[in-house]
Formats: sequence, structure tokens, C-alpha cells
Amino acid sequence: MAHALPGRYVQWYLTLPKGADTMKRILIVDDHPVFRGGLVYLLNREPQLTVVGEVPDHQSAMKLMRSEPVDICLVDLSLGSSNGLSLVKSIASEWPDVGILVVSMHDELLYAERAYRAGCHGYVMKDKPWTVLLLSIQQVIAGQLAFSKPVGQLLFSASQPR
Repeated sequence: MAHALPGRYVQWYLTLPKGADTMKRILIVDDHPVFRGGLVYLLNREPQLTVVGEVPDHQSAMKLMRSEPVDICLVDLSLGSSNGLSLVKSIASEWPDVGILVVSMHDELLYAERAYRAGCHGYVMKDKPWTVLLLSIQQVIAGQLAFSKPVGQLLFSASQPR
């Protein structure tokens, strides 16, 4: 999967990149059922996106991924009894072509670098607008990285190896 660093967040006009004419399958991993349900509702309204599962933890995510094809995983860092970073590592190791987008309440300036090194392709804080999440999903599907400009500068200004 080739990656390019986005310049900054812009409004996504609900179209996927050229050549992305098939439904993109999403797995949501978050320990808060109301949050998962809200994402399922919003994502399934998008014409080229479909949620194939929503689970609360690492074990359930791995089980579902072994039985359902997934294009992109939205993963929280805090998963109750399990750890989102270890899930990111597991997914990146077993399914290197699956996009991984961390969606978390934890400060991106403190956690995005760890998540990137674990194998994620983007990081969106839960306090961002819905359009930012949609843009980030689009970028990851297109094989790009989806980090805010400050995180991108932190990650790539020193040309740090992954």
C-alpha cells in the first residue's frame, strides 16, 4: 500500500477516489456501544461504504476479520480490557493490505506516533467533525496516510523510519 502525507483536512464531498467503484467494507472496534452504533448509522448512509461488523475488543475483532473480508478498520486505543495498539499491531501483521484508522479520545500529539509505529495509517480524535472522519477514511482507502498537519510534521519532519 503506497502512502502520501495529506496537507491538511479539507471537506470530503462523499465521493471515493477514481477506481474505487466497489463497496468498501469497514470494521469498527470500540468499547462504547453507543459510539459504535452511531458510526454504523452514519457510515452505512454513505453509498460506497458498508459496516461489516462492530465489536468491543481485540479478540472479537480478530475473530471477525478471520471470517469477513475487511478493507479498513476503525480502532479505538482504549478497549476496556484490551489494548488498541496491540490490536493495530496484530491487524497490520496479519492483514498488511487492510487500512487501519485510529479513532480515539486520546491526544493525537501524545499517541499518534505510537499508533503509526504499530501500523496504523491515520489518527482522528473523537472531538473532530464528522467530515474529518470521512476524509480520513477516504484517504486511507486511497492508500494515503490520514494525520492532522501537526502530527504529520511531528512524524515526518525528522524523516523518522517507521
